[in-house]
Amino acid sequence: MTDNTRTVFPKLILMILLLCLLSACAGIESEIPVPVNGSSTSTPGQEVDEAETRILVTWQRSGGFAGICQNMEIQTDGSYRIDDCRNDEVLAEGILDPDELDRLKKQASQMSTATWETPQLELVPDAFNDSFTFYGKGQNAFTNEELRLLNDELAELAQRLSK
Repeated sequence: MTDNTRTVFPKLILMILLLCLLSACAGIESEIPVPVNGSSTSTPGQEVDEAETRILVTWQRSGGFAGICQNMEIQTDGSYRIDDCRNDEVLAEGILDPDELDRLKKQASQMSTATWETPQLELVPDAFNDSFTFYGKGQNAFTNEELRLLNDELAELAQRLSK
């Protein structure tokens, strides 16, 4: 064997093994959608854990110039809680306005469970990084634009409730 063959042959074997491994994985589909930063998942008829059935939506905002971290959870009975996750402090808690709760519950009855995160392209040094999970029980899937609008509504709601 020449020196050239000794270096090329192991690389060739490694490339063949990697190609075999990648081709084997190419046909595998996951049954549970996994959100990727900058995207969303919305799965009609997706089953949710029994404990999660009381939760209507969870929302988190982090980042910004001040480096905030807020978590908001809204239950199906209208109770909500907003926490400062940096300082382990409750910022607000109470019961949603009935009209607001009815709007969210109506949306949950029509739309499927979905998760969303701020797209990476929108992240700049002082930007907020938002994410949420909406526990819908309906069959309709959200579009990415609908999820972005829902995030804007949740951000506004969290700001209003924590005053």
